[in-house]
Amino acid sequence: MSASPKRIELPALFCSADRAEHGLSRYQLTRSRGATRIHRGVYEDAGRTRVVIAPRWADPTWIEVQQRLAALQTVRPDAVGSHTTAALLLGLPTPYRADALLHVTVPFGTRPVRRPGVVGHASRHLDPRGHCGVRINRGDLVIHELAGHLRIGDLIAVFDALLGTWQDTPDLTAEELRDLLTGRAHYRGRRAALEALTRARAGVRSPGETRTRLAIVAAGLPEPEVAPAVRLPSLPTAIHPDMAYVGPRIAIEYEGPQHRLDESQWDRDIERYGALVRHGWIVIRTTRRTSAARFCREIREALELRAVPV
Repeated sequence: MSASPKRIELPALFCSADRAEHGLSRYQLTRSRGATRIHRGVYEDAGRTRVVIAPRWADPTWIEVQQRLAALQTVRPDAVGSHTTAALLLGLPTPYRADALLHVTVPFGTRPVRRPGVVGHASRHLDPRGHCGVRINRGDLVIHELAGHLRIGDLIAVFDALLGTWQDTPDLTAEELRDLLTGRAHYRGRRAALEALTRARAGVRSPGETRTRLAIVAAGLPEPEVAPAVRLPSLPTAIHPDMAYVGPRIAIEYEGPQHRLDESQWDRDIERYGALVRHGWIVIRTTRRTSAARFCREIREALELRAVPV
């Protein structure tokens, strides 16, 4: 949990059997008057609220998933948030949308959840933990679940997050992450997870940086260093470009949306880029909307300009 969580007020949840306590008749439930159905037999009461202590970075997708999982757990308390559902709530950069299927796991031998919009699993590897008002699987077990569920690029982004500073994820060393992945002899995706570990890097600050680095390597270009320390005579301390080829003095910066929204961040970026350029660096900037072909072409041209074989 973040050191500075925030309070979020969400509509209260109730089961259809408790409608009278919420001042609603069966007719009003069926006509969605005064209540909104989240799952079969579970509703939101727009006139009442519940408070969730959420991470400071919780966005609308996080809030929607938390509400849907909390609603399901009112009727299936044995259903534990797992896979990408748990990963999103933990702050891991998984490809999850608010309207995506909810993943929950029950103990092996228990009737799996079968509901619209929900993917039910059963597992012997389940250790429920309370997290922001819902129950999700233990963090290391979630990583094992993701290994058999995500594509290799998405798995690398998760590992970059665990090795870097993304959200409030724990800062693990590569050795600790390897121990986590090898500590269990058999699980789906184990081989893919170990391959992803060899391609994960420490110091990554956003999933966009991961996607950029993987696109560079996929284009046949040398892999840049991640957040290397660059010392410039005009600055009192070292700066850390997102990625760089330090020898030929080429920096690659991924501009996430927070760079535009945070004026202080934007000012620091401008100062850093200016200092790099003044000292003979080439700075290549990219965003989520920049095509991989475009920024890889710019990188290739910069490397050729600096006489680096590609």
